[in-house]
Amino acid sequence: ALSLVDNLNARLPAFNNLRYLEVSYICYSRYYKPLPCLLEISPNLKSVNFTH
Repeated sequence: ALSLVDNLNARLPAFNNLRYLEVSYICYSRYYKPLPCLLEISPNLKSVNFTH
């Protein structure tokens, strides 16, 4: 299984803010553990959307 960072690197090789995304994902997961969540990056790279 790919890690979150590996998945982001595969999708967005030039994306520099992986640490922020990791922290955001961890914070999100803490509150929404019961939900199977997928990380989706918005096209403008200004927001991170979590969907299930």
